[in-house]
Amino acid sequence: MAFDGAPISSLASLRLTHTSCELLIVSGSGPNIAGHMLMELPAEPGGTKSIFHIGAVYDYPYWMASADFGRYLRENKKTELGRKHISLPKPADARTWLTTAIGKKWPWGGIVNNCVSFCEEYIAAGGST
Repeated sequence: MAFDGAPISSLASLRLTHTSCELLIVSGSGPNIAGHMLMELPAEPGGTKSIFHIGAVYDYPYWMASADFGRYLRENKKTELGRKHISLPKPADARTWLTTAIGKKWPWGGIVNNCVSFCEEYIAAGGST
């Protein structure tokens, strides 16, 4: 099975800043020819720069350290297509949203409620569009 990261129960040890995120756009694989979106979050000094995404039809969001992104691309036979930086003026609200989101299964719906909407909800919670 290819590496997708894993569910995570707490953000505390990561020491994320939630002041911005980088959207990572990658190619699709398997039955998903449309592509995929993940989000990379910066960390405070001594923290773990992290990537979050939705990777299954009904599962908890996946987490991986940014250092594992190359492994994710290789094992899933994906290519990075682009990145987009987003500033988040409400980092506390973004943190609260993600803390809640990692504790609930995400009901992936294909065209709706998908990897993009997961990222959009985090960004909206952080006060951006």
